[in-house]
Amino acid sequence: MNKTAAANPPKKAPARKKGPAQKAPARKKGPPKKAPARKKGPAVKAPAKKKAPAKKKAPAKKKAPAKKKAPAKKKAPAKKKAPAKKKAPAKKKAPAKKTAPAKKKAPAKKKAPAKKTAPAKKKAPAKKKAKSPLPAVAEALLVRVRTLVKRRKGLFEERRMFGGVAFLFHGHMTVGVSGKHPRQMTVRVGKDGHADALAQPHATPMTFTGRTMKGFVFVDQKGLTSDAALQAWFDRSLAHARTLPPKY
Repeated sequence: MNKTAAANPPKKAPARKKGPAQKAPARKKGPPKKAPARKKGPAVKAPAKKKAPAKKKAPAKKKAPAKKKAPAKKKAPAKKKAPAKKKAPAKKKAPAKKTAPAKKKAPAKKKAPAKKTAPAKKKAPAKKKAKSPLPAVAEALLVRVRTLVKRRKGLFEERRMFGGVAFLFHGHMTVGVSGKHPRQMTVRVGKDGHADALAQPHATPMTFTGRTMKGFVFVDQKGLTSDAALQAWFDRSLAHARTLPPKY
């Protein structure tokens, strides 16, 4: 196919001759036609919407009646001023006292002559300590009894009795130390405790001016060597004294 196309080339069409260009007749412009106006029909009004009935307003609250103002207090009438006190008439000045005439000075007293100093008194010689009426043996026992009494509470009194020294409790004798019996201690035990006291070792009846005294015993110092033994006899006499009514 390609070979035949090359042997027979296509023929060109003869060119047309251009004639004078014919102009199309111009169209006449007529008056512009107006579109017929549409007839307006009667305007149909849309039915007006009914307004909702207005809500009734709540009745206004009645205002509380205004409180009446309390009537103004009447001012108290001004106090009348007290009439001014009349000034007391000025006291008349007392007439000036006449000055007494100056007293005459008394004549100076004469000085008394100086007293003579008395001669210094001579010091009295120191008193010698009185010797104890008790022998040394009885004095040692007395010291032991005094120490024992100080430990006790109560009204104790030391008094001279039976030729020696006795100790009283509220006015009643308890124990004593005699110069006539220096190796013995006098103990008051009472009539009820007399027999029982005599039954104790180193106890003997108390004799005074040749007669036996009931309720009292002598205790030899051999039975008072220990403080416990001395306190036992002292407690026996104190127990009896407590049964008696106090004398003071």
